[in-house]
This record gives sequence, structure tokens and C-alpha cells, in this order.
Amino acid sequence: MLPQGSLDSAGTQPSLFGAARHFSVGSAPSWVATGDFNGDLKLDLAVANNNSNDVSVLFGDGAGGFGTAVHFPVGSRPYSVALDDLDGDKKLDIVCTNSGSANVSVLFGNGVGGFDAAANFPVGTAPSSVPSSVAVGDFNGDLKPDLAVGNFQSNNVSVLFGNGSRGFGSVTNLSVIGSAFQVVVADFNRDLKPDLAVAVYSPGNVRVLLGKGGGLFEAAEDLPIVTNVDSVAVGDFNGDMKPDLAVASRFNVSTLLGTGTGSFSVASNFPVGDENRFVALGDANPNYDPFHLAYIGNGGMGHEGCEGNPQRNREQRLPRTLQRTTRAA
Repeated sequence: MLPQGSLDSAGTQPSLFGAARHFSVGSAPSWVATGDFNGDLKLDLAVANNNSNDVSVLFGDGAGGFGTAVHFPVGSRPYSVALDDLDGDKKLDIVCTNSGSANVSVLFGNGVGGFDAAANFPVGTAPSSVPSSVAVGDFNGDLKPDLAVGNFQSNNVSVLFGNGSRGFGSVTNLSVIGSAFQVVVADFNRDLKPDLAVAVYSPGNVRVLLGKGGGLFEAAEDLPIVTNVDSVAVGDFNGDMKPDLAVASRFNVSTLLGTGTGSFSVASNFPVGDENRFVALGDANPNYDPFHLAYIGNGGMGHEGCEGNPQRNREQRLPRTLQRTTRAA
């Protein structure tokens, strides 16, 4: 059973966070990612705004505050964002999935907080792919960042191979057999080749595609969850230095322990609330030993502790060619 952390003298679990602070962005924000866009070594925010068709960037002051949002137009109905240096200029760029225009937009950063006009690349299959998430990795071993995009409507994952010069080649579509909601990248079998895990909303599973190198993937394995899988994240929950999965489904957070060979244990399901949408990982309180899962649903935000070794998790490193894959939306 997942421990809940220490209790205070009143027998209740102490709050892990202070009072919320609110910062204005665009209309209907749906996804957020953190990175340093202006080179001041302070974390900034990039937010996808589903109704205003833009990405808001808020520059951090290093003390928990953020300046007024700057808005950058992208495609129609942007849903998620991911960050990486996609053109090799050592400046952070933003890639955004556009659920209403069946493409992804890339905003190439100038290193001082500005971005070029969005470059758009089609994904999925006609008539409407509804791209919902994107992750970055080097799938063909050429040391140039590629994109993996989960397409909710066309039931596949699009892989776009980068040329390192702000362009991407033709799309390769990998079948998912269901509504691909979120895709993450990790090396699940420790062969130094990036693999994919895809949260499939319906029928409700995680599809794992092991990379073979050269842009190819082995036949997929489907890991059954309960139902309506929305989100998946990667971490080491039991301190064995093998990547595990955390999955948010309708009423549960599920964990699947990796074997290090590309296979996983049967899911352990933990009831947490109603209509869970996202799961994220971190050591929410360094005074406690457990690693934490945060989940968001209609009932608000919650967290669970996981037995594991947070220090060992932080020390886990991927090879240089895979390191860029660890930050996904």
C-alpha cells in the first residue's frame, strides 16, 4: 500500500505547498512546461492555451513570481507543449500540438526570451488526427532531435525525424489501436535506444513500443490498466534503477514496475478520486523519504507517496543521446 507520509500532532497530513498564486495567461490553458527561455538561469513557464490559439510564456524572477505573459500564436486548439533545443543552437525551443489543425507548431527560441513565427508540421492521418501530446527523442541515432506525437483521433503515434536545421522529414505513423492521449520517451530495456510508452484512453491501456534504432520500433506490447487512461509518466519507484510507469486513469493512479528488459509488472491500482487526468512525479517534500505522485482530477489535486529512493532516482541518468527525451509535456 502506498504510504501517505508523516502526520502532524493533530493526526492530519501537513500541507506540502503554500497558498496558490495566480498568473494570467491565454484562454483555456491546457498544458504547462518549465524551462529557461531567456538565459538568466531562472525557470520560466510555457502554457498552451486551447481557446486563444497561442502559447503564453511567463518569465520567472527566481523567487516564485512571474512577469506578464507574452503570447505567441500557434495552430488551432493547441493542447500540449514540450521543450528542447530542436535546432542545435543551444537555445530552448517550444513544440506544441494543435488538436484543431492536425499539426504541431515549433517556436524556435532566440535565447533572450523571443521566438520566431511558428513553423507548422502535419501529423496523423486524415481527416482529423487531433494530436494531443508530444515528446522529444533521437529515434534514428543521428544525434538530431525527433518528435513523437500522440494522435487521439487517428489512433496512432506520428514520428517526425528532425534534420537539425529547423526541419522535419516525412511522417511515420505507428498504430496504437485506440485513442492515443499521451506519449513519453525512455529507455525501458536499457539498450541505449529510446522507447515509447503511450497512454491509450480507450480501450484503456499503455502501449509500449521498443526502439530498434534507425527509426524503427518492435511490435507493440499493450499493458492493461482499468479504463480511460489519460496520462503516463516515467520514474524509478522502487530504487532498482529500472524505469517504471505511473498512469492516471478515471478513478485510479496505477504503477507498473519495469524489469529493465522492456516488460512490466501487472498494474497496481490505487483509488484516488474522480476523473483523474494527469500524473506527475517528484520529491514533493525532501524531508520525507517517499517519492511522490501528483494527480489532478475533477476533485482537485492530490498526492501519494511511493516507496523508493528519491536520491537514486535523481541520480539515474540516460546516455547523452537520450537525455533530451526526459522532459515531456
